[in-house]
Amino acid sequence: MQQTAFSFQKKLQAAYSEITILKQTLENTQEAANTDQLTGLLNRGKFDEDIVLHINKFINDSAISKTLIFLDIDYFKQFNDDFGHQKGDDVLKVVANKLTRHCSNNVKAYRYGGEEFCILADFKSVSEALNFCQAIRQDIEKLSVKGKKTGKAIRNITASFGIAFYKQKQSLEDFIASADKALYLAKAHGRNRVEIAPAI
Repeated sequence: MQQTAFSFQKKLQAAYSEITILKQTLENTQEAANTDQLTGLLNRGKFDEDIVLHINKFINDSAISKTLIFLDIDYFKQFNDDFGHQKGDDVLKVVANKLTRHCSNNVKAYRYGGEEFCILADFKSVSEALNFCQAIRQDIEKLSVKGKKTGKAIRNITASFGIAFYKQKQSLEDFIASADKALYLAKAHGRNRVEIAPAI
């Protein structure tokens, strides 16, 4: 009986070990499926899932606003045209790295597509959201493309930001459109700036 019990215990341990490995493999696979391979940020598919959870999330504090931020690298097409797609990819990576540094448990950054990124967050005030975006904008503004031979800056990197705050019973489409409109305003007003979606 002791031998049978010992054999059973070994099989149980082996099964538990196998389950642990399978769970880790599943988690790794899920993480890979949710990650943009170039930048390491969360991808568009994950954003489409998370924004639904974001606007439906119950917050027991009426002062906190569910916030969506769109940001776009200014004149990105010119980076690709002037320096090639490899340099363009490098620009996307360094901007993504700046976003990651500003993220926390309540702030998630995504690559929305191309040179456009987005952020889901909760802020207690308009000024808090503005200060957050301005801090990232200023960090990105310090970046530049440098010449291979000279190592000197030959093109500055900047980004435009659009902020939208979720309104009660607003549709998901309108929420996204509001942030997109704010981003458009930032571009129309000269780029390298932050704009808030106008009240409807």
